[in-house]
Amino acid sequence: MSAPPLIAPVVRSSLPLTARFSVYTLLIAALSIMLPAVVRQQGVAFFYENGALEWCQFGLLGICVLLFAGGALCLPAHRQLAALLGCVTAFAAMREMDRVLGRLLPVVSWKIGGLFLAAAAWLLLRHGRVLLPQIAAFLRTPAFVMLWAGFVIAVPLAQLVGHAPFFRLFMDEVHVRDIKRVFEESGEFMGYLILLFGTLESLLQFATVGGQQRVNNE
Repeated sequence: MSAPPLIAPVVRSSLPLTARFSVYTLLIAALSIMLPAVVRQQGVAFFYENGALEWCQFGLLGICVLLFAGGALCLPAHRQLAALLGCVTAFAAMREMDRVLGRLLPVVSWKIGGLFLAAAAWLLLRHGRVLLPQIAAFLRTPAFVMLWAGFVIAVPLAQLVGHAPFFRLFMDEVHVRDIKRVFEESGEFMGYLILLFGTLESLLQFATVGGQQRVNNE
């Protein structure tokens, strides 16, 4: 029995999204499986400040910034929105490098990233008439949901679970420092990884909407 005429196109159009999300899921699962082996080789120092994992986190955020910057250059229909998201992500990258920036800029430290927030505020004020409708439409897309999920995992969840007083409720003080670090940094890494996936989905969303707008204008 053949499928109804409207079902087959819907299924075909969903295949790329299904494939991408399957790849995202497999990558997260693979990294989770690899984590114990990495810890056995490098020890808990892998999770410390200025350690390998923190630089991986910074790298993920840096890639997101570069992707949004590329989107701002190559997708003129959503240039301001891509730049806005890139500025917010750049601030997060500066915050992640607080110890390094504290040594390089003793007075200002990671707060230098506030310049990116100022740039984001300027974009909202300067291009609000274009940005606000785009933001409202973007909030209803799967790409935004993925960005939101990455933020929730990396910031409130990772910080809450990696909070020392939380572990002191059920663990000896001698183990708290390392365990909290493991939970916090692992959560941040997974959150930033999902942010990267959300960045890719956002750019695909911008490209799709921009293409549809060009077709409609023609």
